[in-house]
Amino acid sequence: MPNSPEDAFCTEWATRPSVLATVPISSFFIGMVPLVDEADTTELQPPFATIRESTIQTVERTNENQLIQAIWILELSAVRYKEAKELALACIDEFSRIGFTWDRGTVADMKLESQAEPQDADGLWKIAQTWLVTYSLDPA
Repeated sequence: MPNSPEDAFCTEWATRPSVLATVPISSFFIGMVPLVDEADTTELQPPFATIRESTIQTVERTNENQLIQAIWILELSAVRYKEAKELALACIDEFSRIGFTWDRGTVADMKLESQAEPQDADGLWKIAQTWLVTYSLDPA
């Protein structure tokens, strides 16, 4: 079982054909994208995606667990805008209002808050989706 909410999201990504068609699980990362492909030490080629927790907004403690609301950034990178945009729409369809479990709790809800679509100076499209994520953290 995944040991963090972000790991659990990776597990969810791996079960969704609409996003795997563009970004296989081997090109999905928690945090930053590595500079090189660890398998063959070549420069990593897009498309790829990352997830990271940006900020924790609220924490509510109960006798049973902690309920946490956090901002997650899902960054989707592709060479062509159309490919990045289609992936972004697939993410909205797949991950809006879903829940899933991890070894110390449950992600109860994901809600898209905003989306930015900048193009890097090198021509790479990076769609950054900001999600409000509600999850529980059970005592260890």
